[in-house]
Amino acid sequence: MKNIFFLIALILCSCSPSIKDNYTGYIYLNKKPLKRAKIIEENTENYTFSDRKGFFILKRQNLHSVNNLIFEISDTKDTIELLRGGGAGKNTHYYFLNKNIDTVDLHLERIFKNQTKGK
Repeated sequence: MKNIFFLIALILCSCSPSIKDNYTGYIYLNKKPLKRAKIIEENTENYTFSDRKGFFILKRQNLHSVNNLIFEISDTKDTIELLRGGGAGKNTHYYFLNKNIDTVDLHLERIFKNQTKGK
């Protein structure tokens, strides 16, 4: 009986989507890589900068929670909500935390919000 319970628990754990320990992706502005953009993990003092190709890696401060990302360019700040699915029995997916590397263009992307502008 213990073996069956262990097997079921193992199967359930292997079916759940895994997310990375790092936020990883590219940031663009008008289809061009944005270098030296500051990427901040919301509600923390954790941040990094994008490289000349617009690529960034930011280690998550708390592996038990997922925070939104704030993108700061000059004096402008934009926040992106990382949750992009789930609920009603569907799998939960997050931007910048999956196996595939996400890219966002600040000019084209409408999911960015100016929630943090002026703070």
